[in-house]
Amino acid sequence: MRPTIVARTIIFILMAGLAVSLPAGAKPRTIPLNNLTFPEFVKVDRDQLYITERTKVHIYSLNNFKLLKTFGKEGEGPQEFKRMIHRIVAGEDHLFFNSVGKISYYKKDGTFIRETRTPNHLLRFEPIGDHFLVKGRETVADVDFDTLEIYDEHMKKVKVFHYHKRVLQINNKGSVILTDLLLPYWHDNKIFLVKGPDMAITVLDKTGKELYEISRKYNRIPITE
Repeated sequence: MRPTIVARTIIFILMAGLAVSLPAGAKPRTIPLNNLTFPEFVKVDRDQLYITERTKVHIYSLNNFKLLKTFGKEGEGPQEFKRMIHRIVAGEDHLFFNSVGKISYYKKDGTFIRETRTPNHLLRFEPIGDHFLVKGRETVADVDFDTLEIYDEHMKKVKVFHYHKRVLQINNKGSVILTDLLLPYWHDNKIFLVKGPDMAITVLDKTGKELYEISRKYNRIPITE
């Protein structure tokens, strides 16, 4: 059974290696991390590597790939994670973890800072300055929508600023209808949202207010049989 564990960890190291710049002429290395059993999410940040396993977080040095610290356990109490960790975000001086019912802040060395409770039905909070971008769900007139919502630092909903038909829709005949995905991006306290068939990018601030649009005119090429 041991080779399976090693193979699984090798795959994750190779994935993480895509985000690491190698010196000119340097050859990629494969380094098994034998203390991992079920690695799930990988985050590379400067000289450290973060890997989650359900409710545990492992911190490795990217210089020698030695384990620096492991923290986290299953539970709903302080410094615990329920079921699994859904998201890691590396800020300038802290780590941000998104799990069921809470968001947690830790220093880069794994020292606990604080945590905040979140609504259980919302699983993904993305920090945008001192606000959060949240992907929610609503049903309007029997149509299911993914929503983009803004929450403040006290977990109060500020606004819902975008509705998008869900990828899977079931009509009154029981048929499944596919629509396009809702894929927002965020950078430098701004939200970037691709809308419409022309692939224009709407740029919004952390409150969901539209700032400007990025677009480019393309010549359409007809498709023939």
